[in-house]
Amino acid sequence: MNEQKVIAVTDDDAAVRTALHRLLTSSGFSTELYASADEFLNAAATSKADCLIIDINLGTTTGVELGRQLSELGYKSPIIFMTAHDNNVLRAQALRFGCVAYLYKPFPSQRLLDAIDRALSQAKPT
Repeated sequence: MNEQKVIAVTDDDAAVRTALHRLLTSSGFSTELYASADEFLNAAATSKADCLIIDINLGTTTGVELGRQLSELGYKSPIIFMTAHDNNVLRAQALRFGCVAYLYKPFPSQRLLDAIDRALSQAKPT
């Protein structure tokens, strides 16, 4: 029933957003695409996302900080973090935050799809 599931992608790199949109839609998911933490925060109240994929480096805000802000707003969707630049501190924060997966770009498509399956199976019904 992937066609009913919505995956929100927040990444400041348009090429990454496009690539993930193509992968996710070809795998039967709907997508919401956001270029920044602020853009997602502004849309969070109306987002239909069942799972979030968030880049760790979003300019002035980290993906972990976005996750914290969303949690404070009561947003409960599981999060998959991704990054092209490993940072031990941010990785530790993301793992403590309880992310479903922490992926290093570039990653195999199947690794992301497996993480999404785990996230969706762990998600609590609303």
